[in-house]
Amino acid sequence: MTRLRFRVTVNTDNRLMSGTTMSREMQLLGEAFGYDPFDERLALIDDVNKPGYAELVSTRSQAFRSRPRRVPAQTHR
Repeated sequence: MTRLRFRVTVNTDNRLMSGTTMSREMQLLGEAFGYDPFDERLALIDDVNKPGYAELVSTRSQAFRSRPRRVPAQTHR
C-alpha cells in the first residue's frame, strides 16, 4: 500500500465501547504490516505541533499584552 501511495487513517472509532487505545491500534498496525511510525510521529511533532503551539502562545500573549487595562472601581465609604 505504501508503494501505491494509499492514504490510510488509524483511529479507535469508539474508544470506550471498543476497549482499545490509539497506542494499541498503532501496535496492531505495526504487527500486521511492519509499520513503525515513530520517526514520522517525531517529524509531525517537530514540524507541525511545536511551531503551531508556539504561534498560538505568541498570538495569545500579544493579545493579552495589547488588551485595554481595566481600572479597578473605587469603593465609596
